[in-house]
Amino acid sequence: MSGGGRLSAGEVTETLHRVYKPVKKYGKINPIVYSVNICPSCFYSTLGPDFTLLPEDKIDDTQFDRVMILA
Repeated sequence: MSGGGRLSAGEVTETLHRVYKPVKKYGKINPIVYSVNICPSCFYSTLGPDFTLLPEDKIDDTQFDRVMILA
């Protein structure tokens, strides 16, 4: 949620895979390891521990935007 710099994204390969560069503070990170939860009602998605941290009114305020992205 804060953009702490764990993941440093590089270029996209010809096979449409993103190359992730190791960062000095955390080393090599594999983004596939992180599980993302998605609410089936409002389509809010985030990492498991962060799912309950965002106030519900902020989720409701941005629900339309998330639905339009999927349309």
